[in-house]
Amino acid sequence: MNLTLLATTIINDALPTELGADVGDLPTLFQGTQTDADRLIEWAGRVCYLSTDKQGHAPNFLQKRIEEGHTDIFEHITATFRVRGWLPLFLPYLNRFAVVTPPPDTGILARLGSFFLGRSGGDWLVSGNLRVWMDLVNRPPLGAALPVLKALAPQTFAAFPGHAADPCAPLLYKRVMVPPFTDGPRRVYCLAASIPEGLPQTELLAHGTVTFLVEGVSRTATHQLVRHRLGSFSQASQRYISLEKGGWNPVIPPKIAADPETLAITQEFFELAEDAYAQLRARGILAEDARFLLPGAADSRLVVTMPLWGWANFLEQREPKAAQWEIRSMAAGVRAGLHTLLPLIF
Repeated sequence: MNLTLLATTIINDALPTELGADVGDLPTLFQGTQTDADRLIEWAGRVCYLSTDKQGHAPNFLQKRIEEGHTDIFEHITATFRVRGWLPLFLPYLNRFAVVTPPPDTGILARLGSFFLGRSGGDWLVSGNLRVWMDLVNRPPLGAALPVLKALAPQTFAAFPGHAADPCAPLLYKRVMVPPFTDGPRRVYCLAASIPEGLPQTELLAHGTVTFLVEGVSRTATHQLVRHRLGSFSQASQRYISLEKGGWNPVIPPKIAADPETLAITQEFFELAEDAYAQLRARGILAEDARFLLPGAADSRLVVTMPLWGWANFLEQREPKAAQWEIRSMAAGVRAGLHTLLPLIF
């Protein structure tokens, strides 16, 4: 069997690398000397804990997250391999989150014949996020991917045996350069993408992935976003981040903000909630319990990764006028980023 890395997630070249009031903590993503993969995974984890200022300063950060079982952050990096000489007929049953595309024009009889002969009639594409690949490399046929994965994400695969491969040959990816999208307090940044080139649209939608940072949105909006099951989400935690550390900056709907009386009622309630939260914390109540008092208006930020066809479904559901105003604004930012990347599709 021959395994070749076709594409992997790379960080957006248009992201700001220097701190400034208008870009928040985004430039901390570039602290440290990690590879793109380890860098983005760590930063997504630190978004959860509000510790992005420590980015790149803890070499064991990713291994500790693995030990804790906090492995959702590893879902933000995708690796796509071209597989030749082995028919991965049962691969979808080994890990249901792997994306497997069979060779074109290969009928079921040819597939069965190739399986028993131990070879394939064409190239297969196998994609998975690094959480998936942590499992797949334990399957003998796909263990050959481990040296490449150790080169891509050495901190992620530090506990796996063996050596990293030599530097990979240039990948056939689409360079990522996407400007940020801003709509009032809402900001949508394309953090990274894995866009294999030379694939037909159907395969590209299945194997390509894009990662966005969404901030300045309410918990009400993020509850809608996480209903899109194809996504991987790393969200700022109200359990580990107390109000005193980060504030909660309530999002106020425009129709309420436009009416002084309804705005006054809303702000009075927010002040009561904030005061009650502070009283519970002063009495020794943990943030994970005091957060029960925080309303859905509390602002949040999260890192979101989806395959391209998942983003297409998101836009189909969230762009129409019937969708809630806040997530429609978010969808506009996603559309702008995807159009920059793939104007013929989005």
